[in-house]
Amino acid sequence: MKTFDLPKNLTKEDRFLLSHILDGYQKYKTTGRSEVTFFLDEYKQKLFLPFLKARSVPFKLYAPHPLCTKKVIYFGEDTSLVTIYYLDNQFYHLRHKDILGSLFALGLTHEVIGDIFVEENKAYFIVLKKIEAIIDQELKQIGNMHVILEKKEELLLEEEHYETLSLFVTSNRLDLVLARLIPCSRKQALAYLEDHKVFLNNQEIRNASYFVQKEDILSIRSIGKFKIGMITGKTKSNKLILEVIKYC
Repeated sequence: MKTFDLPKNLTKEDRFLLSHILDGYQKYKTTGRSEVTFFLDEYKQKLFLPFLKARSVPFKLYAPHPLCTKKVIYFGEDTSLVTIYYLDNQFYHLRHKDILGSLFALGLTHEVIGDIFVEENKAYFIVLKKIEAIIDQELKQIGNMHVILEKKEELLLEEEHYETLSLFVTSNRLDLVLARLIPCSRKQALAYLEDHKVFLNNQEIRNASYFVQKEDILSIRSIGKFKIGMITGKTKSNKLILEVIKYC
């Protein structure tokens, strides 16, 4: 059986994920049965895909909708890889973090949870098909609301999944921007950085004094994903007005 030497510069988590992908490939070659990875965010895709291509590993990449940023790598022909859950949100008024928090409360991790889309009247979330039994049996409540879940074959999205924010900050230092986005105190923002919860352009960052730039992508675990825009002006108190796009 062919073995692969993993890059030495990978983190322990990334080595585990890449090993999982390669194990899936070897199982597919041995059994002929389709195999699927965990969900990979954009950073993990950029990290792993060149490695696989350089070693001629014949993988396929899948997401159920063009707006999905989290994708799975799979081997074989079976495309029944993920399960799409639907909620009629007219009554529940759920938010992205409500759904994600309830999934985490079941003991699930980012690796088995795909994208979540919340619109005014409906919401979708995506998980690996192999864990749908956990959702079916255990997810009866989100927040303080008892919910009824449906499974769908596709996502029918009708809204733009972002909103534009204007932040008033004394500077565009990362810790100050985080404090406005979360929102929280600067001390709490520093704790997010120390707890490995902040990612810049799909890579973890802990440098509080970094000055965010236009087009930077910030992801804050349990909070959301943001794209830094332009500084559009100053307030009378000389604070910067920073435009930020929040993905919903």
